[in-house]
Amino acid sequence: RGKYLGSPCDDTCSPHLQHVVCDSITGKCECEKNYPVQIGPAKGCTK
Repeated sequence: RGKYLGSPCDDTCSPHLQHVVCDSITGKCECEKNYPVQIGPAKGCTK
């Protein structure tokens, strides 16, 4: 859980993912608000 962008999570996502947070509403790892560009499921997000 929480290892990839878009994967289910409890309250945290992998520290290897850049600018990714666990969304408490959807229960998935998603990009941070200011980093909307997805750079890959195992990499995370960027500006």
